[in-house]
Amino acid sequence: MKKYFILILSFLLFSILITGQIDQDIINNAENGDAMAQFQVGKIYFEGENIDPDMKKALKWFKLSAEQGHSQAQNYLGRMYYYARGTKKDLKKSYKWYKKAAENGNKEAQCMLGYLYETGKGITKNESQAVKWYEESAKLHYPKAQYNLAVMYLYGRGVEKDKSKAKFWFEKTQKNPETSDRLYRNCMFYLEDHFKEEEEEE
Repeated sequence: MKKYFILILSFLLFSILITGQIDQDIINNAENGDAMAQFQVGKIYFEGENIDPDMKKALKWFKLSAEQGHSQAQNYLGRMYYYARGTKKDLKKSYKWYKKAAENGNKEAQCMLGYLYETGKGITKNESQAVKWYEESAKLHYPKAQYNLAVMYLYGRGVEKDKSKAKFWFEKTQKNPETSDRLYRNCMFYLEDHFKEEEEEE
């Protein structure tokens, strides 16, 4: 019985060690200033991969990585300041980091930057800038940006109204394999509501 108890205890301790720690090589690389490793550590703490989530530690590692120009870390940092994860909500800092990530080619950040310009959150509202960043992201096949761009063309917000371009981007969004079911249905609604009569006339 005692031997059985020792085996069980050993197994539990081994499980804790396996599930409660981050790979030491990644930690060492992160502590030595490797931007990718710093991002990986931040993501592990952010998502709780084999450990309890810790937003403050995630913020710390993302910031170290972001300051070295890592676009994904910059994007996560923008998200954390926007949604108050591990820190208080700060739209100006959110804008700052989304902008850096967007300028580094991160398509998710480009879309979010467009949204910040469209809504005037953290920055002065500027719909033409919103269109610019939605377009940058849409060209990289980010479905939310494609959809937002279609809406901007449909209503002439920040750009000259152009129903043919609106239709193009709605259809592009629908064909995108990364498009969510909800976004697909939204596109279907717009296409049926605004373009069905034109198709029937043709």
